[in-house]
Amino acid sequence: MIQFEDIKHLNLGSLFLSAGGGEETRDAKFLCYTQTRKSPINLVQLANIENSALVAIITFMGSPTVESEKNISSIQFNNILKQAKNIMNEQISYIVPLGIGGATVFIPMFFAGMANLPILDADCFGRCFSYLYLESPNLFQVPASVSFMTNFDGEVFILDCRKRPSNIEKHARRLANASHGACLIIPHVITGEQAKKSLIPGTITQALTIGKLIEEKRSFEAITEYTKGKFWGMAGIVRIDKFGVKKRPFNLRFILEGMYDDRRFELYLENEFFLLFEDGECIAEAPDIVTLCHPFTCEPIPVTSLIVGTMVGICTMKAPDIWYTERGLSLVRNKLYNKSRDLAFATVNASKNEPLTRLLRKP
Repeated sequence: MIQFEDIKHLNLGSLFLSAGGGEETRDAKFLCYTQTRKSPINLVQLANIENSALVAIITFMGSPTVESEKNISSIQFNNILKQAKNIMNEQISYIVPLGIGGATVFIPMFFAGMANLPILDADCFGRCFSYLYLESPNLFQVPASVSFMTNFDGEVFILDCRKRPSNIEKHARRLANASHGACLIIPHVITGEQAKKSLIPGTITQALTIGKLIEEKRSFEAITEYTKGKFWGMAGIVRIDKFGVKKRPFNLRFILEGMYDDRRFELYLENEFFLLFEDGECIAEAPDIVTLCHPFTCEPIPVTSLIVGTMVGICTMKAPDIWYTERGLSLVRNKLYNKSRDLAFATVNASKNEPLTRLLRKP
């Protein structure tokens, strides 16, 4: 069960696992606080679900600048569940978040509690990614289903991308942009048997544990011991470079200098953190998880709060093992390589799992 007091821990842990993505949690976290005051949210282990049950993967999409004014409503959730039941000829039995980071986990959790549906202790990323197609069922080649999407007015759209599942991103983004608000989307409906095979188990519990460690220990050593990660030290942001998306596959570059030494870090972001350099040497790259935390409280800092002068502690950890398989690396890195328009060679080499560092150099 997810209790009221768990929301604070889940917020800290999910931000830590988000790798800088997942959107701001303020509104979504408040919704979960409100829901858990009424009753706890039922958290179910993946191994305990029925093979024949239907599991809906749920996330949201839309501009963060208008989500506070045009946030997702219960009308959208009820309408999308009804449409899914009509098309699938069966009631949705379980909800699972698309990702574990930031608001990505709180929105599905709130609606699961509101509808008295259990939420699975699992997700499809084990971190945050910005692309729907990078969900773990696609990694395990689970057959695609029709997708469902609802806009701010509660209108439901059925997206049939079963022949080309990668097109879901393109169509969903267009609908989200046209709606001028936050949209709710079910990119995939799977069976319990498929869920056991393809979802990443235990990620909500992992986020809760990390959040409790942050609050109770305030120690990077304790956090990295649990995550099997590494703490690289404390640094301050001295410069932030913005790139045009047509020129590079990264939106931002953060330049950091060590607080107590002369080390220099470079951190590249494209919705999430993808590359981390220390003195010119790559020390983490996607799908690795890079997190910037407050240097003394150890609480993760959202990307929107990072400005020149911000002091941070730099942590890295490995993502779930499935992302380090040949197919996992190919899926993650193809998304970045294919965004690079002036480095045409990168698209050719993406299938060979070449390091992302090649994106920063011309052939």
